Amino acid sequence: MTPLRRLGPAGFVVAGLTAVVYWRVGYGYGTGDHEELIPQLLRLVDPSLYPTDPYLLAEEEAFSVRFVWLWTLRAASLVVPPPVAVFCFSVLAWAAVCAAAFRLATALVPSRAAATLAVLAAIGTLYWTPGSNALWSATYAPESIAWAPALWAVAVFFEDRWTHAAVLLGVTSWIQPLMGLQLGLLLGLVALWRMADGDVLGALRRAVAFGAVVFAVASPILVPTLLTQVGAEPVPDDGLSTFFVTAWLRQAHHYLWSAQPAGTLVRFAVLIAAGLAGLGVLRKRAGRVRDAPEASGDATLRPQHLRSAVRTLIVIAALVVAYVIGTEGAESLTVAKMQFFRLTLVAKLILLAWAAGAAAALLPARWRAWAEGLFDRPRLGWPASLLCVAITAHFTIADVGRPGDLWGPRAHREADVYRAERWIAAHTPRDAVVLVPPSTTTFRVHARRAAAVNFKPTTFRDAAMHRWLARILTVAPTDLPDRRGGLDAVTAWRASLDSAYAAHTPAEWAALADTFDADYALVDRSATPTPPAGDPAFATDRWAVYRLRR
Repeated sequence: MTPLRRLGPAGFVVAGLTAVVYWRVGYGYGTGDHEELIPQLLRLVDPSLYPTDPYLLAEEEAFSVRFVWLWTLRAASLVVPPPVAVFCFSVLAWAAVCAAAFRLATALVPSRAAATLAVLAAIGTLYWTPGSNALWSATYAPESIAWAPALWAVAVFFEDRWTHAAVLLGVTSWIQPLMGLQLGLLLGLVALWRMADGDVLGALRRAVAFGAVVFAVASPILVPTLLTQVGAEPVPDDGLSTFFVTAWLRQAHHYLWSAQPAGTLVRFAVLIAAGLAGLGVLRKRAGRVRDAPEASGDATLRPQHLRSAVRTLIVIAALVVAYVIGTEGAESLTVAKMQFFRLTLVAKLILLAWAAGAAAALLPARWRAWAEGLFDRPRLGWPASLLCVAITAHFTIADVGRPGDLWGPRAHREADVYRAERWIAAHTPRDAVVLVPPSTTTFRVHARRAAAVNFKPTTFRDAAMHRWLARILTVAPTDLPDRRGGLDAVTAWRASLDSAYAAHTPAEWAALADTFDADYALVDRSATPTPPAGDPAFATDRWAVYRLRR
């Protein structure tokens, strides 16, 4: 069996896995989550940007939980343009999470071949868990890099290095506070379970010490974050619950079990079955070695830290069940904000480690020895990985272009709306406010102007959530969906917002300009029968920019 000290992820393996991640998730600068994250970075770099953007101004009203993430990128942006800094940190995040996932897999099954297979399987089954969370993402966000210390913390926790695990979870909280708290609670409960093993007081002391270290290390971020909740402004009396606005209208796929696609739940069940079957194979072969060691020799892989891993899975299941009861039954916003579905990613890695270990164990001993031996041959591994990286770099440059001030995916640069966004960036005042279709997820980054409101960027404070919804319903007047309609109703409502935005009359466009103090409107010409009055200031085949103030 490979000595544990040699089970660390080889650099060339991490390089190869990182290239695989790029091929799997791609790169999406300026889209999706970047619509709410990158403008905050751009404003740090150049405070003259977005001086009137309501979303960004609301984010600046209180301490940002993204402080470390933003200021690290801000420091990098002193050396290279922000888009290049974001890309470099995206690659770093992919590599770091690959290394941490590899480390966790080898802690459970001491085989580098099995660990590599487990990480590859994790990349391949990207969204196979409830909650639409993933270990790797096309858009670099705090969660993208926070998984690296978080997964490493789980690995060393299993090895009874609890202080190291606590420190790593504290560091995780600097990057993504909720993730640090979630995993701190998870591993703290697993630590308390040690009381059942006999040493009650010892287990209790260690569990309390574990929690104290996590909080102490995380306190520079957690304390200011908690203080922002003191004296929070009252929620507007609009007849809607914040649970309805946040957990259902805004992000049902993250919060609610009833919003999970049936296919996702089936795939997660497949992961569970594969992991448990893999564990059964590993235990059976380990028992065979114990009873007749001469029959199998050292060719059998044995699961490590099995009690801690099984308890972790049980605690995750219990937390998810309690979470579902609290959200679907009690509709508790406090419970919903914990987003325990994210913990299923830890369960997924544990299950895949067992499944991959079983796959490796079922190989002929000679094949397995050959596979493990490859990790001790860097003269072969590095050229192979660097070739993979070189090919990936070639296609990356073909996609995003050469590094520069507007480094982003070609798919968007070739889209018609991009021309309109860049015209706005070049020909409008920096303090201009623009009306945009609610579904837009690229405008702020590429146009570098304030948007009156759109669906993606939201300040997740209770009162701000209600103000966001009021603004959405002003630019896109629609009837809110009935909860009895389920996920289909809210999906249809979200799809109707752009149509409602495009249906305004010239008089209504003028009224919106007064309401939001907006200077321009971006409209889809193919869907807008009555655009704002006058000729467009700029137009493409599909998109047009209208001046709302003369």
